[in-house]
Amino acid sequence: MTTVFRRTTISKEKLKDIIAKNTQYLMDGLTFIDFQLAADEQGVIDFLGVDGTKRLVLVNFDTGSNDGMFIGALSQIYWLKKNYGLIRRLFFSENIDFSLEPQIILVSVGFSGKLKSAVKQTKSQDIKLVEFKYITAQGKDAIIFEEIFDSKNALPAEKSPAVEEKVSVQEKNMLKEEMPQEILRDVSLSEEEIAEFMEFEKTIEEKKLSA
Repeated sequence: MTTVFRRTTISKEKLKDIIAKNTQYLMDGLTFIDFQLAADEQGVIDFLGVDGTKRLVLVNFDTGSNDGMFIGALSQIYWLKKNYGLIRRLFFSENIDFSLEPQIILVSVGFSGKLKSAVKQTKSQDIKLVEFKYITAQGKDAIIFEEIFDSKNALPAEKSPAVEEKVSVQEKNMLKEEMPQEILRDVSLSEEEIAEFMEFEKTIEEKKLSA
């Protein structure tokens, strides 16, 4: 029997709950210390956390493609640095290491080429981009988080765009081959259903590459 998967939309509230309960799928050792933190005119920080080294981590998410996420996150990092005294008092028990540069994690259903290019040119900021896929199958649902860019693992500037694109495709293929089953969560899919879905995703990617 073939399981038919359908990629569909997800509400921002449900995505927020999934992220809040599954921080390890964004970063190992990530712990959230606040939610919906108002940053004055810079907007609202969706999640503020610390990693295993006690570095501040800013996480913003959206259910659609939104180029404004990037500039918004940069402005919020500026606000955090300007208000380190306040952050220290509010989260004294977290033992935050303010000598470390805060990290940005952006989560979205997709990022435009313009945003990706801008992120890659921002050398002084530690940034990670994570895309998600939300699917339903026979009354069940599941979500996959896929890290598509991490400034710590970015290619050197001297690499040509052609080489960068080739490596990017290879990395994506490796990610799909090595993708662990535990990233399919909030659902009890069988081993056979998971295998069928991964084969479905692989076929879609191959069609995109050959187009």
